[in-house]
Amino acid sequence: MTARTLHAFPFVAIAIPVLLGLMLAIGYADANAGLGETGRAAVSLLNTGLLGNPYLIPTGPTAHVSPVHTGYLAAVFLLLGEYTHAARIALSVVCTALWAASTYYVLRIGQILRFGRPGMAVAILLTCLVPVYLSESVVDCRQWDQPFSAFLLIYALYRVLGREADGSLRATVAAAVLAGVGTLLSPALLPPMLFALWFALPRRQGYRPAFLAILVAASIMAAFLVPWGIRNAGQIGAFTMTRSNFWLEMAVGNNEQSRGDSGSSNLDAIHPFTSEPSARTIARAGEIEFMGLMRERALAWISEHPLSFAGLSLARAVLVFFPTQGMIPWVPVLGTALAWYYYAAFGAAKLLSLLVVAAKDRNRLVWLAFTLLPLAPYTLTHVNVRYLFVVFFPSACLIAFVADQAWVRLAGALRTAPGAPPGVPSNSGSALPEATDQHRSSPTALRRAPERRRDLVPEER
Repeated sequence: MTARTLHAFPFVAIAIPVLLGLMLAIGYADANAGLGETGRAAVSLLNTGLLGNPYLIPTGPTAHVSPVHTGYLAAVFLLLGEYTHAARIALSVVCTALWAASTYYVLRIGQILRFGRPGMAVAILLTCLVPVYLSESVVDCRQWDQPFSAFLLIYALYRVLGREADGSLRATVAAAVLAGVGTLLSPALLPPMLFALWFALPRRQGYRPAFLAILVAASIMAAFLVPWGIRNAGQIGAFTMTRSNFWLEMAVGNNEQSRGDSGSSNLDAIHPFTSEPSARTIARAGEIEFMGLMRERALAWISEHPLSFAGLSLARAVLVFFPTQGMIPWVPVLGTALAWYYYAAFGAAKLLSLLVVAAKDRNRLVWLAFTLLPLAPYTLTHVNVRYLFVVFFPSACLIAFVADQAWVRLAGALRTAPGAPPGVPSNSGSALPEATDQHRSSPTALRRAPERRRDLVPEER
């Protein structure tokens, strides 16, 4: 097998989830056929020009949903009908393409970090050979923003690890655009996107370039977020550049009925998507007034039950790694029982990997920012497997990285054991050929074939 063939071989595996995704898109087009909040808002936008009415009854303008994703759904509905059979297939095909693109960047990160065959095998196993999250993405999430959020997150991680965040103005502009689009798509993406933006700034090139880069980044982010805030101020009465529903989710997830997951929360009785009294309150008083009532309700319960709130927050933190079987969505072929074992094993591997990098890796903040930080808000509200999907691809990279490092250390220990040939194992199992000294002197080539190193973050310049 030639070096070029060995280099390309892992990417052939992407065809597996693509074929499976297309089968799910066509075979299960009639599943999950009801419109969610974003879908209802997209219908309203298409028919009336108003980004609103995401709840059980018409309630007027809203900031509850993403304007970016709502516009995308409205465009699909305009071409193929309002969540018709053809529209559902098209949305699922897009989700399949996003899975393939996200998997591509997982494998590119594997090349950047010089995974050997064990690390690359783990990455391929999680994303291609046993893609349990694929049905969640293609069928359950086709009308939600999570597949897009997952792609943006893994792409931002690729830019950080791939030395694309090199301190140039171009890198700063790209990182600021990602941060602006990501925040409009999902506020949970803002912390890791700002983390990626920090690495794109020219921090070692003097005050003038750094100030210019910060000014450019702030201007770009403002160009994305301020118009949305102005629109919200004019239509719902509050200048908010993210979504308006945080306190609603706090009230839904913090009450006597809640056990931490979305299914056990008091959603049906409180959420205006399912509760007609709540929807009528919004229609009468407006969304901001209703969210204020939800804030008072949530804070009142928390102040009266501080220990219960602390226990629920801890329970939700556990559910982030180990969802219960009742939380597992429908999974074709495997069923929820077998899928639950996969989720539990994946959560255990992720938790162990986080503990390893937190204890031993100098760049632990990279992994924490991209695998854990986007889930932090849900430890205060309620946990759904759909929310966990956003960090799946960075988590797969993390697990593969730790597995690869463990294999190298184990092989080195075996080779240096008494009676074994001396020496430390080289990276002969890597999917990339070794870089020559000439190539290592080239920053561009270094991105293609960097040395195996523990320092994951691009060197300071």
